[in-house]
Amino acid sequence: MCQRTRRSTTSGSWQAGRTQTTPATFDVNAIPQVAIPQGQTETDWRNILNANSDYMGWRLGAGQRADTAAANRKAALRALAVRYGGLPANFQDVYGDITPDISSVAGANPLSFYSRTNRDYGQSLEGLKRSLAARGALQSGDYGYGTEQLDYQHSADLYDLSNSFLGQVQEAVNAYGGTLQGLNQEQIDQIRQAAQSVYGQGYRLPDATTPAPAGSTTAPSDTPVVNPTPTAPSVTPQAPLTPEQQAQLDALRRLLTTTQTGTQYQQFI
Repeated sequence: MCQRTRRSTTSGSWQAGRTQTTPATFDVNAIPQVAIPQGQTETDWRNILNANSDYMGWRLGAGQRADTAAANRKAALRALAVRYGGLPANFQDVYGDITPDISSVAGANPLSFYSRTNRDYGQSLEGLKRSLAARGALQSGDYGYGTEQLDYQHSADLYDLSNSFLGQVQEAVNAYGGTLQGLNQEQIDQIRQAAQSVYGQGYRLPDATTPAPAGSTTAPSDTPVVNPTPTAPSVTPQAPLTPEQQAQLDALRRLLTTTQTGTQYQQFI
């Protein structure tokens, strides 16, 4: 009986579809353009917001939440890489979580899923050879057929392994992206609430801009305010201040003196 030609279906790397992920981003120090009134600069708006203790408290907490989410994502991806024994050939580490040292540790893990899958394949192949040799059929067509079946199963195992890895990675990445998406939306809402609080106490930017209602998705409108002196519509308290309001006004004065545009507002405060 003539021997069948062995046709290998395996490769040295995991098989899986290419994954392309756009990194999620969040900048706790940025002010989204949607929250800046038309005609105002980011510097003007930042000076007002920095005088609001509630917004500053939220910003501190938001930065910590973003850092925690990033740390959790990195830890999850690194643990998966070590557990599985490396990365699939088409996996894209867009966040750079898997450093060369982690890749080295993962590839050398003898108990990883990838290592055990390859060991099982090697043992099955050796068992086939011994079985056929015991019957004197090592040169028969049974050898080619048997190895072809083992190769196919090995490829299927690697494919399933890769998909399982990618599925768990996607869960970790989605959790991180969901956190940042929520923070980006919170940032817009918090900026508007802070602006309304500050403006509600009588503060105005140079052209008397008023903030948009909370929840608005459009840029705030410019509503003129009647001022006794048209040439000086700058930041001006319009009612007696409480101790808390006076403290916020003092904080605003200090912040304005540290900016280029703030010096021109000082004479009106």
